[in-house]
Amino acid sequence: MADESRELLLLLNAEEHDEEQLADLTRLLQAELRQLDVNQVERIDSRDVPEGAKVGAAAVVGALAVKLGPALVGPVIRAVRSWLSRGRDRSAVLVWKGNKIKVTGVSSEEQERLIEAWMRLVERGCAL
Repeated sequence: MADESRELLLLLNAEEHDEEQLADLTRLLQAELRQLDVNQVERIDSRDVPEGAKVGAAAVVGALAVKLGPALVGPVIRAVRSWLSRGRDRSAVLVWKGNKIKVTGVSSEEQERLIEAWMRLVERGCAL
């Protein structure tokens, strides 16, 4: 059976934190994601993030590359949302199969609906 793992790129930001604090927050999320039985979670240098993955002028300080199978996309995204909810200043850009969505720590019904719709599409392998 072929390895169906893919890479989910997480670009993390926490505006009220300095680079060192965001690095610590990134390590915490990395440890949480490793508990989900993903194939691999690596920190990457934000300067190595592909230009098309960046969103606007927002500074990206924390970046993680998560290698996982399609069945774990939902659990990983839920873990990221949980991480985001622990700080109102936190945001993340999730990039899966070239599709990206920006998620913030501020929850709203509209954001929740958009995330759920995006998750359903990427879990089905649909391109946006």
